[in-house]
Amino acid sequence: MGAITIKQAITILKENLDENDSRPTIPLGHDDLSPFPSFRTANVVEDAIIDALCSAKYNCYAPNFGIPPAKRYATALQVFGAKFEVCRADFE
Repeated sequence: MGAITIKQAITILKENLDENDSRPTIPLGHDDLSPFPSFRTANVVEDAIIDALCSAKYNCYAPNFGIPPAKRYATALQVFGAKFEVCRADFE
């Protein structure tokens, strides 16, 4: 199979959906996934954001090279993927 366009890929996916499957599908062109419950933010992430806001340690522009704890988290997520368990202490 040669290269295909995004539109062709979406068409292939839609054509292969099981009409008897009642699970909802998420539109692939939707840029805001917050309305979909399967894309909820983990509680530990919400808690970390609240803690950061309350601490006033991050009330500034982010450095152009990134915030070290966020960079460590992003790297770990890329390496371990969905199997990665978030532990706040690992990134403080």
